[in-house]
Amino acid sequence: MLPGVTTESKLACGLPKDVGACKSNIDRWYFDTIKGQCDIFSYSGCEGNMNNFNTLEQCQTLCAKYQKRNE
Repeated sequence: MLPGVTTESKLACGLPKDVGACKSNIDRWYFDTIKGQCDIFSYSGCEGNMNNFNTLEQCQTLCAKYQKRNE
């Protein structure tokens, strides 16, 4: 298991995108369960949920087993 990856953080992949309640616009990544891939979104800077990653790579690493495969 990767450092910092816990059972709770793996559950993050199934949570809906949540931009939070503040007024900043910070580029973050979330896992879209319908598309089966990580997508960028604008995070407000506070609140939100754990489906919120600093980089595409973090999102892909944590949510890899849920990603759709190109067939």
